[in-house]
Amino acid sequence: MDDELRARIWNVLYTSYFDKSVDILAYLHNNEREKRILTLIYDGFFKESADTGISVNGVKTKFFSLKWNRVYDFVGFMMDNVSHPKPKSVQDHLNSVLKAESAGYYIINSMVTPITNQIEITEIEQAANTPVTEVNNHLNTALQMLSSKTNPDPRNSIKESISAVEALLKKIGEDDKAVLDSALKKIKRKNPKLIDAKLGNIIQKLWDFSNDASGVRHASVEGKTVTNSDDAKFLLVICSAIVNYLIVKHGDFRKTAMQ
Repeated sequence: MDDELRARIWNVLYTSYFDKSVDILAYLHNNEREKRILTLIYDGFFKESADTGISVNGVKTKFFSLKWNRVYDFVGFMMDNVSHPKPKSVQDHLNSVLKAESAGYYIINSMVTPITNQIEITEIEQAANTPVTEVNNHLNTALQMLSSKTNPDPRNSIKESISAVEALLKKIGEDDKAVLDSALKKIKRKNPKLIDAKLGNIIQKLWDFSNDASGVRHASVEGKTVTNSDDAKFLLVICSAIVNYLIVKHGDFRKTAMQ
């Protein structure tokens, strides 16, 4: 991370959370509110004493000494933990900076990810915000595990991505106890036009891969496929696309059964 990118990220964070001249954020900037934000940062992110000497300048000094990956962690921390009247505008502003500076990262659902292709981003954002809570939870967890700068977990990211598809199939098949294979069979019997044979085979093969990939569903064992972040990214994107497709294809289910 070069100095220009770091400075521009700080500028967005400062104007979003601390700049008292920003009218839309006026309610944020009484002394008590600012003190609560600073206490949260010192305690929750820096893990340091927050009883005396805390200030915005102190946060700035610490921010500019962070390692590059911790800068992104700080961004995620602020977006997750500090309220803002227009969080989407903060995310959009940060993303415009990341794109302009060719950072190689993008923020999706407040998480800084290595996914920068706009089509892939759109698929993930849409699939992680469906009317089905279980699907959203699995995909957001998959994204979180892929996005970690210090401890990425591609194996379990893959598991969460395919589990999102399984969760949706359970809802469509109206059988919460089914596993992916049995849910597919039930849907094919009830509504064969929803998932044709080719799509069903694709979903089944993705499930098979998730079971083979470094023992995703079992303890890691010798002979299993070694997975990395590229594999996890692929599964996240394609599973998101499948989720979006099935929700649109199902039609009325989006309005009724997903409530």
